Amino acid sequence: MYREHALRAGLVAVTVLSAGCSVPPPEIRGLEVDPRPSERVPLAAQATFETTRLATVALEFDDGARRWTVDTGERARTHHVVPILGMRPGRTHVVRVIVTDENGVTNTSEPFEVTTDPLPHDFPPIDVRVSQPDRMEPGVTLFEPTYRPEDDSERDHHLLVAVDDTGEVVWYYKAAQSVSDARRLQNGNLLYRTGRAGPLYEIDMLGNTVSEWHTNGTPEEQVG
Repeated sequence: MYREHALRAGLVAVTVLSAGCSVPPPEIRGLEVDPRPSERVPLAAQATFETTRLATVALEFDDGARRWTVDTGERARTHHVVPILGMRPGRTHVVRVIVTDENGVTNTSEPFEVTTDPLPHDFPPIDVRVSQPDRMEPGVTLFEPTYRPEDDSERDHHLLVAVDDTGEVVWYYKAAQSVSDARRLQNGNLLYRTGRAGPLYEIDMLGNTVSEWHTNGTPEEQVG
């Protein structure tokens, strides 16, 4: 009988001790959202905030028709500047920030809304003939559409477009010059060239130029 009481007392002590050592979730502080940080990438927003411990970030979306969560892929840190990508045009998206510390403890922000504009009237039409998501690799399809406006006028900008597995536009970039041979780099940025032998540009997903390269013989008006 003594042994049974001793065992029960030990279990109670362990339970109390474990409860007292539970780690609170990392706090999200100073969350600010810029719904349009770049005119070159109209479907992107940006969130800035601090966490009280090193944490990684995921984003949860709800656009009224679909709900999905995206791991941003950023390394654990306390100061976060997070592009909000993958939103569809002409919709209000309810977004939540989810942070996870190095112990796997999570915290979720209060929801906030980001409303995207519809695609512009001169955006090239996309005609989806076949869509088989179950046979696709995860992610989006990035391409450079070749088109002319209906009135055959010169375009004010050139496009780089990303569509989801249904063919719906979820990101696009407006470039001042023609875009070709675009590809994703390991750091998450994009690299593309202009014309046949024009300058090379590296941009982030908000359309900011990170680096550019050109040959010594490139005319000055084609640089920058």
